[in-house]
Amino acid sequence: MLIKISLVLAIIVSLATLYIAHDQVGGKLTSLATDLGIAQTEAATAKTEANKAINAEKSLKSQLESTNKMLVEVTAVRDMALARSAEQEARANKATEALAKTTEEKNSANSELSAWKSLNMSVDQIRPQRDALAKAQAERDVLQVESKVLSLNTRMLKSQLDKYKGTEEVEVVLPAGTKGEIVAVDPKFDFVVLNIGANQGVLPNAKLLVNRNGKLIAKVKITSVEPTRSIANVLSDWKQDELSEGDQVFY
Repeated sequence: MLIKISLVLAIIVSLATLYIAHDQVGGKLTSLATDLGIAQTEAATAKTEANKAINAEKSLKSQLESTNKMLVEVTAVRDMALARSAEQEARANKATEALAKTTEEKNSANSELSAWKSLNMSVDQIRPQRDALAKAQAERDVLQVESKVLSLNTRMLKSQLDKYKGTEEVEVVLPAGTKGEIVAVDPKFDFVVLNIGANQGVLPNAKLLVNRNGKLIAKVKITSVEPTRSIANVLSDWKQDELSEGDQVFY
């Protein structure tokens, strides 16, 4: 009898345990089902939001491309407008300069005409006078050149005459401010080549001082003269240093 009672109690306890375990598992399943539903809802919501974000990105990208295209077009139009503006400004400046030049020439012509009119002379009378003035000016220029050449020849002849006239050396005078530069040096024979000649009024036997950095270093005597250069010997008693290209000479 005791054994039966024990078996019945064991069966009751097992059933109670099974019920409690089933109830707990059921509660967990219900909770899991609830969590799954929430997760599925949240996943659907997230997917919807993601699709919205993707669509918004596509729309923004499209708008950006459209904006960039519009910006390129606007920039091109602006550059064209600037180029046209610069071209028009250049034309305007050129036209302004041409107008100013034309106005100046017109004013000059009017002034010249007024000056001639003040002389009470006709155009036919003015033309010969103008031609005669131009001819006289040209003749004056020729005479000035010839006078300069004649003066140089006279000085050269006087220098040669003085040389043969006696043993005493006569100083040869050069134009005031005559100066030049040594362009070549022969240290063996002690002579130099200068970059000045007859065109600058240089004469044979003339003497020039040699300067370097503000210091007098020698004196040279002209021995040969050409139109644009001359040759000079270095005077030994005046020589303070060896001469070199670039040294300055002056009268």
